[in-house]
Amino acid sequence: MDWQGHNLHFNDHVIHYYGNGNVGKPALVFCHGFSDNGLCWHRVALRFTDQFDIYLLDARNHGQSSRGIASAEDMTQDLADAITALELEPVIAVGHSMGAGTVAALAAGYPHLVAKMILEDPAWSDEDDTQKTKSMRKRAAGFAKYLE
Repeated sequence: MDWQGHNLHFNDHVIHYYGNGNVGKPALVFCHGFSDNGLCWHRVALRFTDQFDIYLLDARNHGQSSRGIASAEDMTQDLADAITALELEPVIAVGHSMGAGTVAALAAGYPHLVAKMILEDPAWSDEDDTQKTKSMRKRAAGFAKYLE
């Protein structure tokens, strides 16, 4: 399968996605985990290319989407904006880890956009984004000794 890459341009950022161009079929939207990109779903998505219009999204700061400060709420808004811009609603949304959190937040905040959702190993946290960022930087600094 040769996935077609596309960009959605919003006010201050670009969201990149890959699709199979199967317009008219139910939309199946895949959201990847932290430090990955939409193509991580390639092998899974191949099994559904005949039945669905497939979208493999690159979240902000991942793959070919825009770089910059973005919260979990921003990523949820990006997903809602992408679904709306592509006129896909309601979709079957699939997410792994960070992507599962984004899909769950989408279903909670924009229930009209989601027909069904599949969450694989969702990443949940009660920490606010500032605390999460500090915690991730501290953990990443601890790995520096292994890079030499």
